[in-house]
Amino acid sequence: MTADANDAAVEAFAEVVRRFGEATEPEMQQNVGMALINMALRLADLGRTSEELDTYEQLVTRFADATDPVLSGAVSQALLNKGIRLGEQGRDTEALEAYDAVIQRCTSDSAPELQQQAGIALVNKGIRLGDLGRTDEELAAYDQAVRRFGDADDNVLRRQVAKALLNKGIRLTESGREHESIEAYDEVIRRFSDAEDQDLQALVAKALIGKGVQHARMATPPLDHPSLADPGVEATPAE
Repeated sequence: MTADANDAAVEAFAEVVRRFGEATEPEMQQNVGMALINMALRLADLGRTSEELDTYEQLVTRFADATDPVLSGAVSQALLNKGIRLGEQGRDTEALEAYDAVIQRCTSDSAPELQQQAGIALVNKGIRLGDLGRTDEELAAYDQAVRRFGDADDNVLRRQVAKALLNKGIRLTESGREHESIEAYDEVIRRFSDAEDQDLQALVAKALIGKGVQHARMATPPLDHPSLADPGVEATPAE
């Protein structure tokens, strides 16, 4: 979408909010909520980050207490998107607050969309905690994601479980806990090696590489093979 088209989209969504923002009918409130979330996404495409974040906050403020499933999902999505954007800006503490809000909102709601958002928030929370050097809390977030969603059939949640285990392996490697890191990589492989989902297969491949690199580092005497050097996949946790 071109910049002009994005600008036009932003104006159209803003007009929905101006015209119908005070409406009390459930359908109209849903329209306002959808307009706000879509306006924020278009603002993101335009690089207007401050306005994007303000729009997410406007949606949350308007509909935080809504019980309507559409609006509740929109609020959680806004908080999740806000957390991602804040994390990209290095505003890790604020990102953690947004992720915690998502997790808290989704704890008692079994709607699939909200559970997916909670899974993503938990993994991203772990990543931000790692960036802050809070390793124990980071690992706890990954463990919570696995406990909560380890039996899920939904592929979005299965990917979050795989990412949590992979990221756990990465952090344990960096912490010198070699055997525990291999256990984490093995758990990814055990759970998802037969998955048909291509994203899960890519995560299995990364776990296998991480496991191989870890074994190579543990070899005695150390192996001196450039081909066994860090391939890059274990350096940065997956989001």
